[in-house]
Amino acid sequence: MSDTQTLVIGLTGGIAAGKSTLRKELEKIGFVALDADQISREIVKPRTEGLNAIRQIFGEGYLVEGKLNRKKLGELVFSNSEQLAKLNSILHPLIKKELRRQIENLKRIGKTKILLEVPLLFETGIDALCDYTIDLEVERKTQIARLQQRNGYTYEHAVDRIEAQVSPKFRKSKADLVIENAENVESSKQLVIKYFEKIGMI
Repeated sequence: MSDTQTLVIGLTGGIAAGKSTLRKELEKIGFVALDADQISREIVKPRTEGLNAIRQIFGEGYLVEGKLNRKKLGELVFSNSEQLAKLNSILHPLIKKELRRQIENLKRIGKTKILLEVPLLFETGIDALCDYTIDLEVERKTQIARLQQRNGYTYEHAVDRIEAQVSPKFRKSKADLVIENAENVESSKQLVIKYFEKIGMI
């Protein structure tokens, strides 16, 4: 473990696999959660290092009144792997730095169970901050349906977002605990609890 008194868990999975829903359930049993997606929004606010870097690389056309036009930038990067790689080279180091800072702050005030919800946990190397990792997986058709309903995506846009991520096989090969068919959040939560009870962590 990274700290003798603190358990840091990394939660990842495919887009629309139910990570946030499971995170909220685990918060109910005492985990303090940090959301990498939320942090990714914080680090590109006006006058931040992240937004300045985006302006330099992608141009003023992706800002509106000094703020990031997330929709326009998303349409660019999720249909162009080269542009996505450029964006990730800006965001990932900043997200990892901020997560590390917040973990240390939580340890300092005595928190013993920390959950990191990170869609690109292994791709970014953020798993190095974790003691254990969990991967949630659902069927592709479920992902597409959720993205269409939740985000209002077209079928094609939903497929682009899914295919912009690494394969489920890669995540499964890296994670300590893999939960297949994670549509049922209560079942997923019980699997997590049983796993950590088994290894004596909770």
